[in-house]
Amino acid sequence: MSSGEEVILRPSRLRAIARFLFMLAVTGFHVGLVFAYGDCLLLWLLAAVCAAGTLVSLMKVLDRSACLRLTVKGFFVQDRRGPLFYDWRDVQNFRTGQRNRVLFDFPDSDPAARKARMVARFVAGGEGALPDTYGIAADELAKLMNEWRERHLPKPEGPGTC
Repeated sequence: MSSGEEVILRPSRLRAIARFLFMLAVTGFHVGLVFAYGDCLLLWLLAAVCAAGTLVSLMKVLDRSACLRLTVKGFFVQDRRGPLFYDWRDVQNFRTGQRNRVLFDFPDSDPAARKARMVARFVAGGEGALPDTYGIAADELAKLMNEWRERHLPKPEGPGTC
């Protein structure tokens, strides 16, 4: 594909490093509390949870494969678990949500998934979400995604069209 038919966006490395350093500091604080008050089980639990969060944030720093790839047919969300593809027809719209996230909803074509979609909307604010803003403000990314969707959505064929 030519560069006009595909765009690849990568997550901000600086943001991932900042999250890792923050989690490392929080973990260090909790480990210090464990050494000061070692008989408290809750402090041990908090230190363990923070250590796990630090490891997850370190994996994000080291993940070089993470990206968002926009194509004519849809978009790929790539991370350490592998690519996840969404066709433009499978997404109704993109919008910004709480905590500077880009959310999207699916068309109401599957009545069996209606309750699951309602729960997802209640919990997360949308039926789907992008895992990152890829170095762009969330509202700008939502606008870009909607533009790509509108531009590459197959036009409905009706009577009188060639």
